[in-house]
Amino acid sequence: MKNLKKSLARVIWFYLAALIVIILLTSLIPDAKAQEVGQQGGCLKNRIGQDFCAPPGGGIMLDWMGQPVCGRGQCLRDKLNRIVCSSQPNGYATLNSMGIPVCTGGCEFASSSLCEQPHY
Repeated sequence: MKNLKKSLARVIWFYLAALIVIILLTSLIPDAKAQEVGQQGGCLKNRIGQDFCAPPGGGIMLDWMGQPVCGRGQCLRDKLNRIVCSSQPNGYATLNSMGIPVCTGGCEFASSSLCEQPHY
């Protein structure tokens, strides 16, 4: 009877250890949540109501201060809350399986200097 209890305890500890390993490994997998992607083209208002537009073929998003920033291609927000864009007009941006931005033509940070003010 003692041997049966010992072997049952070993099995329980084995499965418990396996469960802990599985939980730890799944915590290393990047979040599967949807990534925030900026609008391709179009215009946004800054905090004081001024309009700013993306360059032709570019993207536009609001930074953490509510200021429009633009890129030459599609833009997205990375895991560090930075706005990263494709460096080529009409280019695309996405996060790879490790959560790192990858872009057609290479990636660059969005900049307010790439935004254009419309003329009325």
